[in-house]
Amino acid sequence: MGSFFSEGDGTDRGYVNVRDAADGICADGRAYTELLWRRFSDFADSQFLREAKDNFTERFWEMYLGCTLIDCGYEIGTPGDEGPDLFTHVIDKFFWFEATASSAGTKDDQVPKPTVGEAGFVPEDKILLRLTNAIDAKLRQIERAQERGIVSERDGALVCINGRQIPNTTVDAVPPLIVQAVLAIGNPQITLDRYTMQVISSGFEKRPHLKKASGTEISTRGFVDGSLARISAVIYSHVDCVNHPPRLGDDFLCVHNPYAIHPLPIGFLGRGVEYWVQEDNKLMSKDFSVK
Repeated sequence: MGSFFSEGDGTDRGYVNVRDAADGICADGRAYTELLWRRFSDFADSQFLREAKDNFTERFWEMYLGCTLIDCGYEIGTPGDEGPDLFTHVIDKFFWFEATASSAGTKDDQVPKPTVGEAGFVPEDKILLRLTNAIDAKLRQIERAQERGIVSERDGALVCINGRQIPNTTVDAVPPLIVQAVLAIGNPQITLDRYTMQVISSGFEKRPHLKKASGTEISTRGFVDGSLARISAVIYSHVDCVNHPPRLGDDFLCVHNPYAIHPLPIGFLGRGVEYWVQEDNKLMSKDFSVK
């Protein structure tokens, strides 16, 4: 099996810092990474360890996702060097998992880094653009894999996003931005009686689209209008080898697609928090994490 880490040049400073740490949290992160690698190594493709040197967060995320599925009792498999990252059986159907670690982006739509020592605001629209971009990119990969016969039209698919490399995402919104990215909703709102100040109704703002710096509108209605029906659910996490929960997967935010061609049962993982929409269009959630 060997070690996850190896000597030699790599462009990812995180990889190098964790590999070469003598002590401290980076050394702890290295030990945790090696622990996961012992469970995942049989499922890694031939380029996995080489690519980790240049994209540590994404490869770690793929491994963490696979280990979580194993920890939840699922048998996982991989298609080799081509196709989505992982697959498993849920009840009587194959489900494919496409993992990605979003970046801050580039040019005018780039998510800015916070300025140390200064108050500021979280650029939610720019973060949402990174999430919608990741979902669209992975949907296209799933569709190409289906055209090549790797994925069947009878299989479900999930897009799994790690946001660790996106600035300003340490503290999430309410509801979480991954929910807002696919269900066309924004911030919480309430309606008050102007005379009694009693609450008449409560819910969320409607936000059906985002606007890029160029003026192009990007939809957030993918789980509302059926345009993302090929995706059964999206999973979001902020995990890395240093920042992780005691139990695998309790960091997950999973959003079920109410119009999915191949829906997943609520609680299929039993980890983290799952979100879904009831028939009356009410957003529901359940926290499965260990407290």
